[in-house]
Amino acid sequence: TGVGRLSLPGFGLDVAPPPGAVGAPRGLMRYGFAAAAWAAPWLRAPLPPSYARKTVAALQGVLLVACGSGLLPEPAAVAVAGAALGSLSWSFGRDVRWLWRNRPARAVVPSPAVAERVAA
Repeated sequence: TGVGRLSLPGFGLDVAPPPGAVGAPRGLMRYGFAAAAWAAPWLRAPLPPSYARKTVAALQGVLLVACGSGLLPEPAAVAVAGAALGSLSWSFGRDVRWLWRNRPARAVVPSPAVAERVAA
């Protein structure tokens, strides 16, 4: 796990990224969300302030430092990284659901045949 280590000298920690299978999805989620916003503009809408979102963001740093600090045995570090990924997935899903439910309604234009029947 020494590859790509980041030293945090002020904290006396040598922090490594979480194991690849658990760590890589974190970045992919953000880039996937940004790419999806190109296809679905409603994903670009602003979100209301959320303590849940702030808590998950703060927990990411704490949990990832904990799992990369070397203080935890590897199975525990993988479990902590998995918990961090789970909380991040929950947060993304919660926000996407809110954005979906609050997306702008599309204008429905009736076909000429329907408009003709309604006008008659």
